[in-house]
Amino acid sequence: KLIGGGSNDPFDRAGLAGVENNQGLLWHTLDRPVEAEACFRSARAKFAQLSLERPIFLAESATVSHNLAELLFATGRYSEAEGVYRDGHRLRVKALAADPGSPRLRRESARTTMRLAELLERLGRHDESRVDSLEAWRQLAREHPGVVEYALGCAAAVQAWSSAMDSRAIALAKTVGGGQDLRD
Repeated sequence: KLIGGGSNDPFDRAGLAGVENNQGLLWHTLDRPVEAEACFRSARAKFAQLSLERPIFLAESATVSHNLAELLFATGRYSEAEGVYRDGHRLRVKALAADPGSPRLRRESARTTMRLAELLERLGRHDESRVDSLEAWRQLAREHPGVVEYALGCAAAVQAWSSAMDSRAIALAKTVGGGQDLRD
């Protein structure tokens, strides 16, 4: 009954949805995007339903959304990826409201925000998500100085923000210089 998906127990159903998410990660790693997407979408739908029944599953629902967005980003479906990243971030904010002190939830929120900022940067759009990501990583690193991952996340956010600022400065310089790169 469990394997066939017939269990009514929400934790059994969450376990099966988690297996589908993991299958999606495997397919994505093996460069099989069609299979990965099917797994992520199925797991996402299951966790969305579970989240309505029990808010404890919001974090898992957000994780699956993030994984699907990563796949869409990697396959060049940027507009769709943006919507899924934003949905995942919205779910993370809801999960954080229930457990605001959770470093894991805050880390995952910072990751989603940073990836959304990278996507928007690629699309030539800039919004507050870059600053939000940097602040989230900075706060985690400050509160947990012994956790290297948080310091690295902060450094990556600073580097990404710096690169974004450099590219904007170059674009501005070319505009002011009539298309000529003024750095020469």
